[in-house]
Amino acid sequence: MIKHTMGPSFFITLSIAEAIFICLFAFLKMPVKIRDTEEEEPEEEQKPFIENLKSTMKLLVSPKMVWLAGVFYWSGASIAYFNGMLIPIMDLQQLDTGRKEKERISYALLGMVAFGFGEVFGGFLHGMVIDKLGSKRSCYVNTFFMCIMTATALISINNGKYNYLSYIMCFFWGWNDGVINIFMFQMMGFEFPNPADAFSVWNMYQGVCEFLC
Repeated sequence: MIKHTMGPSFFITLSIAEAIFICLFAFLKMPVKIRDTEEEEPEEEQKPFIENLKSTMKLLVSPKMVWLAGVFYWSGASIAYFNGMLIPIMDLQQLDTGRKEKERISYALLGMVAFGFGEVFGGFLHGMVIDKLGSKRSCYVNTFFMCIMTATALISINNGKYNYLSYIMCFFWGWNDGVINIFMFQMMGFEFPNPADAFSVWNMYQGVCEFLC
C-alpha cells in the first residue's frame, strides 16, 4: 500500500489539491475598512538600527525574560530533536522487517504525517486553553502534555518496533511543538511592551540552542 501511496499519483493529487486551494483565494473579498469614531493614534517613528539593537540586548538580560530562558531552550532542543532524530528512530525500528532503505524512509516520513496533525491540533486547542485558563494556568497543561510526549517516546523507543506507537510518539511530539509555539507567541506578543524585541530575543535563544543540540 505504501508503494502506491508514495508514488507519482500521490504527489500529483497533492499538487492538484494545492492548486485548488490557491485558486480559492481569488474568491476572498477585500477587507472592509471600519471607521473608528476615536482619533487614530499617530504611528511611532521607526527607531534606528542601533537603538533597536540596544533595546533588544537590554531585554535579553531582563529578569522577566531570563525566567523564560528555560522555555526558549526547550523549544530549541525539541526542534533539534524531532528534526534530526524521529526519522532515524523510525528507520531503525524497521531494520528487522526486510524492507529496503527507501521503503523504510517512506514509512518513517509517513509517520511524520502524524507529527503534522499533532502540531495543528495541539496549537489550535491550546489557544482555546489559554483563552479559558490564562497564561499562568496553561503552564500546567504544557507540563502535562510534555510528560505524555516523553512517556510515549520512551515507550516507542524501548519497544523497538515500527507500529502504532511510532505514530503516537510523532503525534505527541507535534502536539508539544504546537503547544509551545502558541504559548510563546502569546507571551511575546502580550507580556512585553515591545513585541518585536521580545520575538527577537526568543529567536536568538532558540537558534543558539538548536545549534548546540
